[in-house]
Amino acid sequence: MINRRLTVAQRVFIQKYIETGSLTEAALVAYKGVKNRHTAAVIGSQNIRKPVVTQHLQNFDERFEMSDYKLIEKLKQALEAYKYIYNPITNEQMKVPDYFIQLKALEFIFKLKNYFASVDKTEPVTHGIEVKFHYNKTK
Repeated sequence: MINRRLTVAQRVFIQKYIETGSLTEAALVAYKGVKNRHTAAVIGSQNIRKPVVTQHLQNFDERFEMSDYKLIEKLKQALEAYKYIYNPITNEQMKVPDYFIQLKALEFIFKLKNYFASVDKTEPVTHGIEVKFHYNKTK
């Protein structure tokens, strides 16, 4: 049960985040006074950490009961995302893969399915590689 209601901006933020998969784009739309992309990215990052927002995103996933089969279908659709770019040499528009959208869609789907495990960041992972830096200060 959600113990706190969402603000209008948070509702718009969640809706746009579900549509686009981008925290920055969702914050730009939800918070009209924000014009700077860096500020929007910070606001989006802060919003996604709020328990009330994450609870609503989990409820969204439960309502649609995304099975693994549906996840695979969404992944296939995400891999086919494209955009049109203008070619100044031929004066035509070209259809090219939109890798940014493809990766954001995949990231969003994995977040919904909670495939990203929480990692304890206190102990660094070395994988058997040791790097030593030597700094010699000369004048």
